[in-house]
Formats: sequence, structure tokens, C-alpha cells
Amino acid sequence: MLSRSLASLALTGALLASAAAAGAQTPTFQPRPCDPPLEGARCGTVRVPENRAAPGRMLALNVIVIPARSATPAREAVTFFGGGPGQAIAQGARWAAEEYEAVLDERDLLFVDQRGTGGSAPLQCALRDTANPQSYLDDFLPPAAVARCRQELARNADLSRYGFEALAHDIEAVRVALGYEKLDLNGGSYGTRAAMGYLRMYPQNVRSAMLLGLVPPGFLQPESYARDTDAALAGVLRECRADPACNAAFPDVEREAREVVRRLERTPGVAEILDPQTGRRVRLSVSRGTYAETIRRMMYNAPAARSVPYVIHRAYEGDFRPVARTALRDRRGMQQGSWWGLFLSITCSEDVPFIDQAAAAAENATTMLGDYRVRQQAEACRGWPTYPVPAEFHQPFRSDVPVLLISGELDPVTPPRWGERAAAMFPNGLHFVVPHAAHGYGGMQGTACIDSLTMRFYRQASVRGLDPAPCLAGVRPPPFVTQVPEPITLDRPALERLAGVYTSAQPQLEMRVDALDGALRVRLGDFTAITSPRTPTEFGVEGMPPEFSITFSDDARTVTMREPGEPPLVLARRP
Repeated sequence: MLSRSLASLALTGALLASAAAAGAQTPTFQPRPCDPPLEGARCGTVRVPENRAAPGRMLALNVIVIPARSATPAREAVTFFGGGPGQAIAQGARWAAEEYEAVLDERDLLFVDQRGTGGSAPLQCALRDTANPQSYLDDFLPPAAVARCRQELARNADLSRYGFEALAHDIEAVRVALGYEKLDLNGGSYGTRAAMGYLRMYPQNVRSAMLLGLVPPGFLQPESYARDTDAALAGVLRECRADPACNAAFPDVEREAREVVRRLERTPGVAEILDPQTGRRVRLSVSRGTYAETIRRMMYNAPAARSVPYVIHRAYEGDFRPVARTALRDRRGMQQGSWWGLFLSITCSEDVPFIDQAAAAAENATTMLGDYRVRQQAEACRGWPTYPVPAEFHQPFRSDVPVLLISGELDPVTPPRWGERAAAMFPNGLHFVVPHAAHGYGGMQGTACIDSLTMRFYRQASVRGLDPAPCLAGVRPPPFVTQVPEPITLDRPALERLAGVYTSAQPQLEMRVDALDGALRVRLGDFTAITSPRTPTEFGVEGMPPEFSITFSDDARTVTMREPGEPPLVLARRP
């Protein structure tokens, strides 16, 4: 048996040899128009073989470059890695160009859809019956739908060629095609594993890395989800106890949380809600697994996490509408924004085979989530094509590259202990924990200084002189949601007066508003929601914290959308 350090060296050597073989042909960048249009961006494709070991199918990787403003830009690009696995990073190019606007003073921003996602030979298939809202609240990974997905995708794709090695080689091919000397890496969640995979295989081509929500070697999804969810939930409820308003509203919420799970173990909850897609009233069943997974997902961001005590309390009182609305919106969003074929190809190879199913079931038995996710993913992986992953892949490695690592204190999926494990691999790294934060720090007050630290880190490619303590002392979470305003009644003509299409120039967005019986349906890109009237012109977004709202002007010529932690978005009605 190799020692841990020797095993890691052996794996690194094997990967470097594979990397050298992968660079035999010089890749090229083929420009094409950006779709949708993105001002100032360069869009195109880089063709790579699906199987680098044998000639055959070629894949066109979707590439977007936001060029630096400098006349003499740096020879490195900040390169973004999507999460999931199964998220297409190029979809976030417009957002990142705004968020990392200061970086553009010196260097390009580079987005490459991972093979199997977005515009890079997508591995997508429907896991839900879109005509049946209940299907979104049933199994997380429905076995029959997964089997159909595998059969459909395998007709054209070799599903065993979409793993960590292929991704690293693809990023290297893009780097060569665009002529960058090195890359500055940027990854969140699974994207941290992907970025570290590239760093391990091409260490000489990395200048620095910023990693948020760490998935280091040894992290096996979803093995620790249940325990880490319970720890995050305990933290949220602890903060609720310390908050006078939350404690007054929900003085016994810890007991209520346990009791809801016990009840759902015996009998599913039932909720009647308006379906945002059809506008029709539907009756939905909520199982223990769906309830627990929805609470877990709510804790991925701070604004939603601050609604968790309220949602638990409503469920304890028998009202499952808040959790049903949230679950339906979240599962629909995941269906539209995740490429499930890639998710399964990666997790069925890199994670699930290394999980001791019996031990995980025993360890998770007393948690809220139980073995729901472990069992569901193990079942989904039966028969899915896999690729070999050496055991050493999950062992730590060492790199002297400067790395900035950030964890959220109340992250339910990649809590700080995983960040600490990753930080041990990087002697030139800095790891800090954002108080109150979840799987990221969006929607919180006082976090602009964290972005400033990131910009400074990329400028100097060093953690030297970076002191997050003064910044973190000013970070504040949103207030807890203790009540949701009861909707008022508006007649159909009052609602139809507000219906129409509203647009904004910067950013280029279109919001469609439809009148329903007693509510409005709002569609903004992939986001569709029911909004209930609080006043004749102000509407709350169902399934979202009260701070999410849309407000029409008295003459209905403009609408303002408000979201915690973001500036108001104003759209004008199209004539």
C-alpha cells in the first residue's frame, strides 16, 4: 500500500503524463456571434475530442471571453468553473462581468461551459413530467426517468468521457487556443473540485486560485449532506433564539422541527397552491424526504435561510404551503438550470462508489434528511456508465500556488471544516469563514469588502497583507422572517390593469406579467413565480422571503423588483 504522500505523487504523475498526451494537437478558437448578445464579449468554440484515447466524436466547447479594458492586458485570465456538477458557467458571464468589474482593469474573464453542460455538447434530459407538478416533489432522482435519460444520452455520447481528466484537458485546450500564459482560477462549490483538478494536472499553468465553498479531496457527495444540514440548521435556530423577534415568534422551534419530521415519517403533508406555470390550483403531497431536502436547499443562501424557522413553524401548524411553493420552484429551477447527465456521470464515478452505503445509513439515521439523498443517488447510479477514478484522487495534494479560500459559517453542504481540510494543502493560502453566511455570502450586508479582498488578491496573486478580520466584523445577515403579510383581495380588472411586458435596457431583461384569479404570474428569464397582492400595487413573491417584492407605479408604466442584498431593478412597460 502506498503512503498517502506517495500515492498522491503517483496520481499526479499519471495525470501529468495523460496531460502531455492530451496536448498532442494544437487547438484553435473559432469565433461566432454571442447568443444572447453580450456587449464587448468574444464568443466562440474550441473543438476537442470526446475520447482523447481514440479518434471519433468531436465536441465544440462553448467559450466566452470578456476582454480587459487595458491596452496591455495581463497574460493571464480569470477562469470560472461551474458548480453542481452540472451547471453551465457561461450563463453567468453577464453577472460575473458586473461582479468582477474591477478585475477587467487588468485581465480578461474566461468562461468555458464544462463538456456536458450549456453549449458544450449538453447532456440534458427531463427527469420530471412537466405536466404534473407533483412529479417535482416526488423522488429527487426518479429511477425510471434516470433510466430513460441514460438510454437517450447514450445514443450519441460516451457517458464515461465526461470526468475530471476530460475537464482539465478541455480547459488546457482553451488556454492554449486563446494564448494565455497562465490562468487565475475561480470556482464555487463543485467548481472548487474542478479548479483543483486543473491545478493538480497543470500546476505550471496556474497563477492563483479563489475558491468558495470547498469540495476538497475526500469530500464524497452526498455522504455528509445529512450531518452537515443538521449542523447548519442548529446554527440557524441558535441565531433565531438569540434574536428577540425570532425567539418571540418561534420560542419552541427546535422541538417543532423534530416533530414535523416525525409526523411526515407517518403521513405526508398536503398543500393546495397556485401552480406558477399554469396558474391553476393544484394539490401537492410533501414527503419527509422532500421536506428535509427543501429545508436543506433553503439554507444555501442567507435570505432563504432566515425564513427557515417560519417555514418549520407553519409546517408544524399543518400549513405546508410555504415548503410546497419553495420545493416546486426549486426543483423546476434545477431541472432547467442543471445538466443531469453530467451530474450523474460525475457523481456516479467520483463519489457514490466510494461511499459505504450501510455506514452512511446508520450515521444519518437520526438526522432530518436521513439517508434520502444517499439512497436516491445510489439507486440512480445503478447501470450508469462510469470511468475509473483512482483511490488517490480523494487524497490531498500540495501546491505552492497562492489560494484564497472562503467558507460560510452556516453552509449546509460545504461547511468550514471542508475549507480547513483544503487549506492544509496550500501553504501560500488563506482560509477565512464568513459569519452567518451560507453556501456563499450573497444577500448579506457588509460583504462588499470581501469582493474587494478578492480583487486585491487577483491583482497581486498573493494572500500577503490580506486581513479579512475588519471586513468580517461588519457582515450582517438579513432579518429573520417572522410573519408573511396576508394577501388582500383584488378583482380581475385591477389585476389585468397591471398585466403586460416590462423591459429594462441595462441589463437587457424582459418581465412578462399575467393576471390570474387573485394573483399575478411573473416570468423573468427562467424565473416564474406567483405574486400575491399586499396593496393594489405591491405584490409579494410566493415561496420567497417578504423582502422579495414587485411594486408597480400608480399608472402601471413601471415595475420595481426588489431582492435582498441587490439594488432595485426598474423595468418600463412596453407600449
